[in-house]
Amino acid sequence: MVAAKVRGVKIRVLLDGDNVDMNYSKAESLVDNGIPVRHETGAGLMHNKFAVVDDSITLTGSFNWTRAAESANDENLLKIVSPELAAQYAEEFSELWGIAAVFVPAPSPQQETVYVTRTGSKYHRAGCSCLRSSCIPISKSEAIRRGYTPCSRCNP
Repeated sequence: MVAAKVRGVKIRVLLDGDNVDMNYSKAESLVDNGIPVRHETGAGLMHNKFAVVDDSITLTGSFNWTRAAESANDENLLKIVSPELAAQYAEEFSELWGIAAVFVPAPSPQQETVYVTRTGSKYHRAGCSCLRSSCIPISKSEAIRRGYTPCSRCNP
């Protein structure tokens, strides 16, 4: 998908809300590569499994779009060439996309905000009892780059 995006292909991915944050999910990687990702927020599983290609091809079936589906599971993928059917699936996707939540990756530990003081040598979590009122927010990676070390009390 990333290679197709680089070639200029419009790609949007809609995922089931229960699985978007799982270890095996590629949602964060897709977002990092400029591919918009949303996830459903309704009750139950979002069990739609389809793609519309070039406004004329619909891919659908039990195929779960995972490595296991490709190499280990017994799943099916049906390719239907029909601009009319593709338009119906595209309309369904647009409706689902419109009510889905935007996927926002959790910040990596290095992007996490920590707090330092002008005179101290440690970085802290918000609310640490070691912090004075004159604390300065800074990214964890920047605090480390500047030579601050983690507070042993709040263990950021």
